[in-house]
Amino acid sequence: MAYCDACPVQFPEILRDSLEVLFLNDNQLECVPPTVCGLKNLSELYLSNNPGIQDLPVELGQLSNLWQLDIEELNISNVPADVRKDGPAAVLAFLRAELRRAEACRLLKLMVVGPPRQGKSALLEGLQTGRSSSFLSSERSVRTSTWELERPSGVKTGVESVSFNVWDIGGPASMSTVNQCFFTDKALYVVIWNLALGEEAVANLQSWLLNIEARAPNSAVVVVGTHLDLIDTKFRTERIATLRAYILALCRTPSGARASGYPDITWKHLHEVSCKTLEGMDGLRRLLYQVACSMKDISNPASCHKLVGRLKKEAEKKQKDRGKMGDKKEDDVEDRPSYDDMLASMKVGFDSVAKQIGSNSEENRKEMKDIQESIQNLGSMLRQELATFKDEIGKRFETIDTVMEAQGRDIKDLQDRVVETEEWNADLKEILASSLKQQRKIQEKVTDLEWRSRRNNIRVWGVPEGTEKDSTHEFIERLLREHLKITEDVNLQIQRAHRVMAPRSARNKNPRAIIVNFLKFQQKEDILKKAWLTKIEIEGKRVTFDHDYPAEVAAKRRDYAGLKRVLKEGGIRFQSPRTALKIHWQGGVQTYDSPQEAAQAMKEKGLQVDRLVGEQPMSPEEQLEAAFKWRRVGDEGTSIPKSYLMLQEAVLAEQQRRDSVDEVQYLTDLELDQIIELSPGSDIKDYEDLQTGPPQDHHRAGMMWVVDHSQHRSDTGVVVVC
Repeated sequence: MAYCDACPVQFPEILRDSLEVLFLNDNQLECVPPTVCGLKNLSELYLSNNPGIQDLPVELGQLSNLWQLDIEELNISNVPADVRKDGPAAVLAFLRAELRRAEACRLLKLMVVGPPRQGKSALLEGLQTGRSSSFLSSERSVRTSTWELERPSGVKTGVESVSFNVWDIGGPASMSTVNQCFFTDKALYVVIWNLALGEEAVANLQSWLLNIEARAPNSAVVVVGTHLDLIDTKFRTERIATLRAYILALCRTPSGARASGYPDITWKHLHEVSCKTLEGMDGLRRLLYQVACSMKDISNPASCHKLVGRLKKEAEKKQKDRGKMGDKKEDDVEDRPSYDDMLASMKVGFDSVAKQIGSNSEENRKEMKDIQESIQNLGSMLRQELATFKDEIGKRFETIDTVMEAQGRDIKDLQDRVVETEEWNADLKEILASSLKQQRKIQEKVTDLEWRSRRNNIRVWGVPEGTEKDSTHEFIERLLREHLKITEDVNLQIQRAHRVMAPRSARNKNPRAIIVNFLKFQQKEDILKKAWLTKIEIEGKRVTFDHDYPAEVAAKRRDYAGLKRVLKEGGIRFQSPRTALKIHWQGGVQTYDSPQEAAQAMKEKGLQVDRLVGEQPMSPEEQLEAAFKWRRVGDEGTSIPKSYLMLQEAVLAEQQRRDSVDEVQYLTDLELDQIIELSPGSDIKDYEDLQTGPPQDHHRAGMMWVVDHSQHRSDTGVVVVC
């Protein structure tokens, strides 16, 4: 390649060893000045914005200190575009390779690894020949072959084909450690696993992935699952997605970053095939081709370019050329020495070697003696150090024993405190439960007394504020006589009437209710019945009458409001006595004690009551039970009473005494559960009760109850057998 020798830019000899940075951009140069290639210490060269420069001299590769080469906006014809994209380091590496007359290499090493009997050989057979094969069993742990993979259709790349040196690393599991010696860097690894084995096969991949990253960190890894035909097609998508997630969980952190110690594996590096039906083989060829073409040499930052298409050194090319000429030299028989000449030459060589060994034997003896003395001295030093180490370890173990004894005492003290706390909690639970029960009874009595004190009252709703003027008593009496048609000769016997004792409501809000107290209960009942049958309005607003319920009863009655509205819209008759709801169904009258119970019945009848009633609140007893979820041994709901724990030592002693007696028989777990079910309330006070406690149909004369630790699986520490 000819370059412009008449370039007007020349550099004097004095700058050859001193110039480090050179700016030649924006100078309208037609070529790179040849004298630039002689600047030995040049580290940065800027040639941008010189449209006339179309070639770079390969002699730039001789500049060992040059690391920055700016050729922006230059149309360089002698450096491929994909090399220029990789930056200055790749361009300089290409020029150095051109200087050595190197050639492009499209050869990679393909390592097929994985646990034994996963289908590695069958997979290679399908990839290379396109034919399915049965299981191949071989005692050889390593097989090598060559394979040329043509560019698959639809793949856009400048590489027509990729050649692989294929290494099939197989054999028994005992050879897995030895086979790792063949792992080399800058290779493409295909890790095989069996889809049919599921999570177990994924777990076995961990050691292979760790070893690949440890021995070949600059390699690419593809994980291929075999036996795809054994996965049911109905669940194949979900199953494969689950197994892929397990693999990615090994190689990626929860944030998606690469996990330390594992290869860089993403979902793009996962594939599944069937060696029997060849399903997925074409996709695997495409994946291997794309991964191979994208592999880069990241171990050397100065030559970080793709491995496929890299330039081989001239020495490798010459070695290849010598191999090609070997066959031609075989025909030149006249130049070969005779067989006798070869033997004579070998004899002379062996004699000279023997003489040299004899002359060096004395020196070897001295060296061996020195080595033996060194070994003896080293042994003495090791024995002394081991003795010192043994003493130190003994002292440390004594310290550890002392600390562990102290910790054991502390743990025993903590256990005693926990037992005391649990006993205290159990007593507290019983006290609280009793208190809550007593409180509930008292509350019911208080509510009943309050209801009795209000039984002569009527509560009037809807009377506008200020309508009663100065006297609420006179207003109520006039209202009742006027709207209920009560004559003047009837004494209403109203003792008092007043608004409820609450702050006065603001404008446009419901007015406060009026409470009316009558002297006689029957008079109040008669007026209330008439008021329920009469529509009364004041200033266009409806006035209603009802009992004066206690606050607790009124709150429970409000919970039925939504249900009453649904019943009224459906034309279903109902009544609400105190805190219950009585509904007149076509089949009869039913009374419900809670809104939840009534809502469930209405829902079964086809009425829409969703979200009208909330969940029934927990009683104080239920809240206490939820807070103290554990129980004493022997409480109702457990299968083994506390008495058995109290008699544990006595029962064990009796068991040892009667081990040799033939009458000792054992109950099965089912029979024991039946006995406990039939006598849940019984409690054993002493050992004699153990013999007479169970029902007669489950106890025979001569039997005994014993404790067997070996069959126990409960939390009490004991199991009772018979």
